[in-house]
Amino acid sequence: MAPWYLTEHSIVREKDEVLTASPPDFLLDGPRFLSSNARVETLGLSDSSPRSESRLKSLFWPEIENGSDVDYLGAQGYWVCTLVAVVSFIFLIVAGKPITAMAILLYYYLGGVGVRERSRYAAAVVFAMYLLDTLLSPGVIRILFAALLLSNLRATWIASGWKPGSEEAFLPPGLNET
Repeated sequence: MAPWYLTEHSIVREKDEVLTASPPDFLLDGPRFLSSNARVETLGLSDSSPRSESRLKSLFWPEIENGSDVDYLGAQGYWVCTLVAVVSFIFLIVAGKPITAMAILLYYYLGGVGVRERSRYAAAVVFAMYLLDTLLSPGVIRILFAALLLSNLRATWIASGWKPGSEEAFLPPGLNET
């Protein structure tokens, strides 16, 4: 059997025949070939519009315009707390303090879970603990993380006061609601 090769819009078998496919009928989608892929359509489940602010602005000075922003900032706060937890854990393990490392990991991680749930208390306690730690042993990275946690506190404070009755305040379903 002769080998097959592909050109722009056709399959050619050497010395035999040329099979062509029009551009909309890709080889796997066309009825003449395999017909295994159904046409893909957009379901329209969400109207995902591009965010109006940059990632850096959203990290350090977040704004809320709709329910999706509230959810986004909660998830962002969770990941910032998780990053602080993991970095602190690694540095404490390297310093030879495994019990303290585990306690700090749990503290900041669970604080991040509270921030994800829009708890003002969790955001305030995580920021206060990290600020105290930063004042006792300052550093550039610590100051940067403290600024991120302060931004988390601000975003959580704004998000917890979001009016759930308004139309633009519709929140996406949570993980436990799907």
